[in-house]
Amino acid sequence: MIREALIKDIYRIVEIESEWGDYFKWKKEGFLKEFEKEFSKTFVYDDGIIKGFINIWNLDVIEINTLVVSKKFIRNGIGNSLLNYIIKLANKKIITLEVNEKNTNAISLYLKNGFKIYGKRKNYYGSSDALLMRREDV
Repeated sequence: MIREALIKDIYRIVEIESEWGDYFKWKKEGFLKEFEKEFSKTFVYDDGIIKGFINIWNLDVIEINTLVVSKKFIRNGIGNSLLNYIIKLANKKIITLEVNEKNTNAISLYLKNGFKIYGKRKNYYGSSDALLMRREDV
């Protein structure tokens, strides 16, 4: 169900991204640039239709750049599945991310999966702060 994204998946990824009005969009061009980076990986939740995606940078730590689930499929465990796929892939590497302080559903998902808040970026999302989160498997 979770697999590495292919170039042909970009149209569906961008479609899912556009469902959410309140967050910065990478758009087609941004995802195409990510496909060019060796350390950047995008994974999709695909059970016949792509319902969500996650992009990471696999460096000395794993950085989650974006995790988005289609509004039509929210609250079906897709975000949790994508996140847990990355946790297993990380194989004890530290995982970091930033999240809008107003995105309480995402914050709850991350806390439930062992992430801790370790900092804040003031006004990173306009008038909202970004919470810096990390998960360490030691």
